[in-house]
Amino acid sequence: MKNTGKYFIDIYESRRDIWTSGYTDPLWTKTYEPFDFIPLHENTVADTVIIGAGISGLSVAYFLAKQGNKVVVLDDGFIGSGESGRASARLCWMLDIPYSELYRRLGYDQAVKILNSHKDAVDTIEHIVRTENIACDFNRVDGYLFPACSDDGLLMDEYSALKKLGVKGMEIVELNGVGQHIGTTLRIARQAQFDPMKYMDGLSRAIVKNGGRIYTTSHVHHHDESGVVTSAGFRVDAGHIVSAAQAPLLNAKNIVNCLTPMRLYVSAMLVPAGTVKPALYLESMTDNAGAARIKTHARVHPYTKAHDILLVAGQAHRTGYYDDVENPYAALELWAQSRFTGLEESVLRWSGQAMTANDGLALIGYDPLDESNFVVSGQNTNGFTYGTIAGMLISDLITRNANPWQTVYSLTRDTLSYSDTLRNVDGCIYSTLPYSPQNGFDNDIRPGEGRVIFCDPDPISQYRDEYNKLHSFSARCPFDEEVLAWNPFEKTFDCRTDGSRFTPYGRVINGPARTHLYPLEYVSVHE
Repeated sequence: MKNTGKYFIDIYESRRDIWTSGYTDPLWTKTYEPFDFIPLHENTVADTVIIGAGISGLSVAYFLAKQGNKVVVLDDGFIGSGESGRASARLCWMLDIPYSELYRRLGYDQAVKILNSHKDAVDTIEHIVRTENIACDFNRVDGYLFPACSDDGLLMDEYSALKKLGVKGMEIVELNGVGQHIGTTLRIARQAQFDPMKYMDGLSRAIVKNGGRIYTTSHVHHHDESGVVTSAGFRVDAGHIVSAAQAPLLNAKNIVNCLTPMRLYVSAMLVPAGTVKPALYLESMTDNAGAARIKTHARVHPYTKAHDILLVAGQAHRTGYYDDVENPYAALELWAQSRFTGLEESVLRWSGQAMTANDGLALIGYDPLDESNFVVSGQNTNGFTYGTIAGMLISDLITRNANPWQTVYSLTRDTLSYSDTLRNVDGCIYSTLPYSPQNGFDNDIRPGEGRVIFCDPDPISQYRDEYNKLHSFSARCPFDEEVLAWNPFEKTFDCRTDGSRFTPYGRVINGPARTHLYPLEYVSVHE
């Protein structure tokens, strides 16, 4: 189908350098390409300018445009080219943190608001799909929560907490039927799944239909009290700014102090059609602090007449700690093979990044430094429900309507801490950074590989391209001056304190950094 409309342009082939937030291709970008939009090419004015065309930015724009708000959406890539396009895309109101913990920690009132916000988000997505006629494979499915080890106590705790919070349609069941060998589970009805790229494409069309404007490949360089300015020098003057990119671009120095960047991995495995029951499979296990967390999850997605795809996601670790990761994809596939029958080879492997707040809940609300601006971040692995919540909540705040979730996700809530000491969690200090202590012999790096080496006076990031040319840059993140780490899975240079990420050619692809790496002229030690 050809692109039509004032703001659309044809898809072009040379999108590798700016399309993706990593080297690997997710299923969604392999099987569907959304409409593209032109870059911002002139100064303009809007009621609200939104930074980021992922699920959060598009949801905010959709709800505002429906109410007549003049919105402009800017993205430095394309629709869904950031982390939204790299998700496994479960639509689940079961969170990484058990509701039994939220109930104990926050009490009934807050826990039920959290639960209802995610349930409403799934219902709202279904309503938008139907209202806007978005063909995105939306399907209601059951969710099955089960422990990594035999621990019926975990399931009973969660069952009891959810019952107190008013959830119906639950039961403890054995799941040992055709296609799965999982055992005792907590079945929870009315979860959902869909194709995220098709959904975001449908949202973008609806935004334009309602008068909104979307500009892609338009990197926001900075903001001021009047609006934002792109790297090309064009302004959008607006009464409100919404930072809906994964990393906060407003008040970033403070906000990133309560966020932890995490890498997660996804393997797409072929399975004969109909072998595995369509459902969300959520495995919980106890972490080092003794708290239960959903660590691995899987779901079935339709693929061809002969095959479905089982999406398996997990193996999360803090961004930048790649030396300790042997083969996350092999681990996911081994996990899947021990629980599902009929699995064949993996046809795609990719990874994504999630920002996690220190209390486990998303940050959605007013910027504490300027209440005319708004921030969405910290969505963890429930990005699509949190993004939809952000759309409803921020549109209510801008239009001055009451919203019951405002205090739950406020950036000034009591359970958050902005202490600078959080920057050094997990030994994240200069002396333990994962760069090689060598002096940088040229034959230590092969085509397609990168590294970070220590040189006097500062470390250097290097990448050798397929033509054997060596590219050298400063290895310090422009945002916080921390040393970067080479990500061998996505071929990027990543900052493990703030989550900023850069292509092997030094281009920034993920904030909060806004500038590229400083290029260096590397001199071989043999010269």
